[in-house]
Amino acid sequence: MSGARGEAVTYHRRGLCPIPVKERSKQTSLVELAPYLSKRATKEELSSWSWPGVGIVTGPVSDILVLDVDGSEGEAELKKYGHPITPMVRTASGGLHLYFRHPDAEVRTGIRVAPGLDVKASGGYVVAPPSVGSNGKAYEWLVSLEDADLANPPEWLMRLLERPKRNGIAGPVGERIPSGQRNKELTSLAGTMRRRGMDAAEILAALEVTNERRCMPPLEADELGKIAESVSQYEPAGDVISVSFGKHGGGGSPPERFHLTEMGNAERFIAQHGESVRYCKPWEKWLVYTGIRWERDEIMLVNRLAKETVRSIYREAANAETEEGRKALAKHAAKSESAAAIKAMLELARHEVPVLPDELDAHSHLINALNGTVDLKSGELRKPRREDLLTKLAGAEYHPGAEAPTWEAFLERALPSAELRGFVHRASGYSATGDTSEQCILINHGAGANGKSTFQETLAAALGDYATRTPTDMLMARRFNGVPNDVARLKGARFVAASETEEGRRLDEARIKDLTGQDTVSARYMRGEWFDFKPTHKLWLSTNHKPEIRGTDNAIWRRIRLISWGVTIPPAEQDRKLPEKLRTELNGVLAWAVAGCLHWQREGLRAPEEVRRATGEYRAEMDVLAAFLREECAAVEGESTAATVLYEAYREWCGETGERPEKQRKFGERLKERGYEKQRITSGTNKGKYEYLDIALIRGPVRVRVSGEPLGQPGEAGGRSFTQHSTVENTSKSRENVAGNGRAGEQSEPKTGISTGEIESHGIMSEKGSLRSLRSPLPSETEEEDFSELQDLFDTDERSEE
Repeated sequence: MSGARGEAVTYHRRGLCPIPVKERSKQTSLVELAPYLSKRATKEELSSWSWPGVGIVTGPVSDILVLDVDGSEGEAELKKYGHPITPMVRTASGGLHLYFRHPDAEVRTGIRVAPGLDVKASGGYVVAPPSVGSNGKAYEWLVSLEDADLANPPEWLMRLLERPKRNGIAGPVGERIPSGQRNKELTSLAGTMRRRGMDAAEILAALEVTNERRCMPPLEADELGKIAESVSQYEPAGDVISVSFGKHGGGGSPPERFHLTEMGNAERFIAQHGESVRYCKPWEKWLVYTGIRWERDEIMLVNRLAKETVRSIYREAANAETEEGRKALAKHAAKSESAAAIKAMLELARHEVPVLPDELDAHSHLINALNGTVDLKSGELRKPRREDLLTKLAGAEYHPGAEAPTWEAFLERALPSAELRGFVHRASGYSATGDTSEQCILINHGAGANGKSTFQETLAAALGDYATRTPTDMLMARRFNGVPNDVARLKGARFVAASETEEGRRLDEARIKDLTGQDTVSARYMRGEWFDFKPTHKLWLSTNHKPEIRGTDNAIWRRIRLISWGVTIPPAEQDRKLPEKLRTELNGVLAWAVAGCLHWQREGLRAPEEVRRATGEYRAEMDVLAAFLREECAAVEGESTAATVLYEAYREWCGETGERPEKQRKFGERLKERGYEKQRITSGTNKGKYEYLDIALIRGPVRVRVSGEPLGQPGEAGGRSFTQHSTVENTSKSRENVAGNGRAGEQSEPKTGISTGEIESHGIMSEKGSLRSLRSPLPSETEEEDFSELQDLFDTDERSEE
């Protein structure tokens, strides 16, 4: 498919309403226009029509308003006012069509807002590329629909559109003027107004109102302009002061004077395009405003604008008041066409429109949807604003109350608990903001075929540029840390998704603390300079295997929110097209997320019992040292155990249980965190070494006396024996008789152990009384669980690290 037919299909896919027009003819539609002023043509109609050329119906049906710029006069007016970056067509006659998003207000087609500037809107259409005009020249895109989004009409244009009403200029409004009588009636009205002394602009304003209200259908704007210009050539009545018209048209001010230098060219460029461009020095990039957001200029639109500025110098020359001025301007324009001159213009212009990265997307409560800007504090949609300096764009339109039935059903199936769904809803809304006050990482955990990855992918699609994916390695401990490109990519992100960790991978706890806090983060790209940024991101990890967390302190565990996706969808119920179906509901998913944000602002994140319980069990699983202390040790006041013996017992236990032992230094730090004290042995062969106080091994190479007699036989160790390198005995004597293996004055004894049959729930006896088993900080599965500690961690407002 090619030519006009192919372009018509493309326009239709973009939401426009294309119609066929005659080739080499001036705006002659091949179909009746009226039916398509309120509804778009169907695909079947597109296929049935022949397409010599293609037109696009303007107004609400295509959601576009087109500014028709006619000739040098129109271009001079456009230069005077300026315009944002927006799709633009060079017409067959050499004029311009600037495409804008249609405003909320009703705008009729055919309104002339200034000399050479007409508006095509409700009730009209424009010829579009690749059509060919009556002169044999083709319409062509200067800035295509792919190059730029539709901008909103500039404020000056909206003011001019409202001018007739504001000034009260209106001709008499009476009966309808039928086709065939329009030129006659409007020319008569224009003559009456000219005799009363009105100038061309005032006449045109009155004709526009009469044309809109009485003519059926209205005349084209260029016809109105011709009537006004023709009548204004006549002198007014004798009792009215004559009005003279300058070269710049009906009372318009002449263009601003600029020096014929590179600096003057830069000033011209800023005067014409300064509202729509910014330069970011740290990025070494231009940004252009597309009508809904600022974008990095990857397709060199700024260079096109600079060339337009050079062409405007030729138009200045054409309007010069003297021959000398005309020649000087023309010579300067020719000189300004060189690549060096254009480069110099842009380099000098950079300093006039600077912007810093920290100024961009700085509003944590704003999010740009495809149809406008959403205020997340209120859930209201408003028009985009340049001054917001937003560069990101969500992946959906925002319509409050938009439904997403497939999405809702998916969540109900995957997360049956209403409380858990509510938490996920609030967390998703929180993740749409740039707020990081919750200081947490959300871990979606489940065995597979449970929807957790589909959830993250769909939410990321709805959030568009506000979401990013990051390698799981960024969150995991690594032997060598490379250039932190992955951290640098988090700048400005809000929803950050990582997927799948290998079994046995350990979380980089220091990095998690940094990335879930509110302190400034430092990062850099490869071969780039370091830079700092304030975090706006929320981390979501989807995994089948919980990453290892070795830390036991609250500084890490208060940040963990484990969400259990416990429902495995049977193969017979799995819908392979579910992701595709959910993509059709992104408008509803975005509305769902915004609603979740409002809930979060009212209620807070508020982790439910399922999350607190799952996180508590996760913490207990990860506390390897607690399990060792619970199974192998007991607490008794006055007893002591040599540090080397305790560590060797720990290493042996890890080997048998499949756990990875920590280094001895870290092992000691963990014991210190739990409140265990150690002291140096002051005498004997182990003098100078350390022993831990108030702790004893229940089984293993220890000697515990009951009524003065040793328990067990040499070599027994409660059903197992430690390896021979465990040579240091623990005498388990009172601290008053602190010694150790081979202490002075004591006879060495063989290793002994405690028989399992003589232990009742680790409640064995020593010389000092009952030995109490050491419990982990969290209860075992056989006891009633108390999650008050985790509740306090989740609900506390205190954000300082323990």
